[in-house]
Amino acid sequence: MSSASPASASRVAPLLPLLSSPSLEKNGASSMAVSDFLDVCRAILPVVDNLGVAFAIVRSDVGGNIDRVAARLSSSGDVLTIEGFLEACIKDGDIRNNSGPTKALLWLTRANLFLVLMLENAARAEAMWRDAGAAEAAEAAAQASVGEVCTTVGECANAAYASTLKPYHGFLASSAFSVALLAVPSAKGFVGAMLGGDDNTARLQKDLSDFASKWRQVLESVKAKLEEKDCWFEDVV
Repeated sequence: MSSASPASASRVAPLLPLLSSPSLEKNGASSMAVSDFLDVCRAILPVVDNLGVAFAIVRSDVGGNIDRVAARLSSSGDVLTIEGFLEACIKDGDIRNNSGPTKALLWLTRANLFLVLMLENAARAEAMWRDAGAAEAAEAAAQASVGEVCTTVGECANAAYASTLKPYHGFLASSAFSVALLAVPSAKGFVGAMLGGDDNTARLQKDLSDFASKWRQVLESVKAKLEEKDCWFEDVV
């Protein structure tokens, strides 16, 4: 059975089949294939591109770190899993190298946690959907909401940044990121960008929610493995 998304699918829909990879569904970095992890990271880039200039910094960072992790992976054919990848990097003795593959995986994970949390926030932001004129999606968001939620795309992005990337950013990096986030799209702009060829906002809301939930589980598993291997460095950049 084909897992391809219909032509009218949202921009998020094509990401969902990628999360059905057996190595990702096991939700454990010990058996998670690095190649499957990178496939999802690559597939997210076109989604980020459609969010405009506010996310250019993240897009550039994610793209560069994918290349660095892939380069290390291709240099050692016997390294297949996230755990094996980290063990190989530890053996190399350069895990603290800022331009090395360990730090690349670390920052790739952090950047994706930022993106997935922003999308998760957006999926639950009832007011944002109402501002976009998507009443049915707003109702679905309201039902999915637990506790305090964001009301605008900017709030969704800033809340995600505060809990994922900001703790590791110094003054310059934090200032640059904060300025960039001033250019986040409006509710209508965000929904329009995410709809792609679809016109069903309720389906988009569900796609965002499903993807964010599944991808976040994967990312948390990778984070846990980085912490286990003492590679979740607290350095500020």
